[in-house]
Amino acid sequence: MIYASKAAAGPHPHVKAKGDRLRRELAEITSDTEATIEYLNAADLRERTARGARAVAELVFSETPMSTSLGEGYVCLARLDEYYRFITSDNRALRLELFESNVRDYAGSTAVNNAIGDTLRSGTGEDFWWFNNGVTVVADEARIIGKRIVVKDPQIVNGLQTSHEVYSYFQSGGQHRDRSLLVKIVVAPENGTARDRIIRATNSQTQLPAGALRATEPIQKDTEESLTHSGAYHYERRAGYYRNLGFPVDQVVSMARLAREFTAFAPPTATC
Repeated sequence: MIYASKAAAGPHPHVKAKGDRLRRELAEITSDTEATIEYLNAADLRERTARGARAVAELVFSETPMSTSLGEGYVCLARLDEYYRFITSDNRALRLELFESNVRDYAGSTAVNNAIGDTLRSGTGEDFWWFNNGVTVVADEARIIGKRIVVKDPQIVNGLQTSHEVYSYFQSGGQHRDRSLLVKIVVAPENGTARDRIIRATNSQTQLPAGALRATEPIQKDTEESLTHSGAYHYERRAGYYRNLGFPVDQVVSMARLAREFTAFAPPTATC
């Protein structure tokens, strides 16, 4: 059971007392009944709205995944068409929620992305994963069921460019031709900094502006949400995100622009 309120503080003691009584009464209905009550205030509701729904996705792998005893996680090869199914919805639209924790959005027609596309379209018979670093997925939970890995709340934190190129390739009628992609799935603790450190580490191998790696920080997400709700501007904490969605340039505020605005209005530094 969930008791939700738009109040800033937690539940009143009288409300908690009623909730505890209800929980005990429900637990006594049958011997195997388990009853729990969760109390949500305004901050809790806002946090849940910002993070969106918890997604579950399935990835069919080609060979038995490799794992270690150091923690829960898997490294596997997935056929290209199976990865395409992993990143698309039932109507074959790209699942943008899978890339929410990425530090940048699709960069478009760059030299690297064009090379990925050329490799996908190549008819040489060479496997795709030989020429690609693969993708990294951070998840709350991952379980192997038969030939599938069931992943709870997956976030593709590295490999967004590859994912977009794979998506475009199959949208254009491409075939897998028994080629595979290397996929790394890491289950990081929800508490702590492991998830953010994974995001930073896997995105530090290519040239990025220093501020880009701050895109997943809570203050960046809060700024984006606040400006979006205002309706006038969209804060682009991930480079190219709103541009790719088709928003006018004059409505998009980049991280660099916001920093310049704050600098312009900052008081001058005293010198002596």
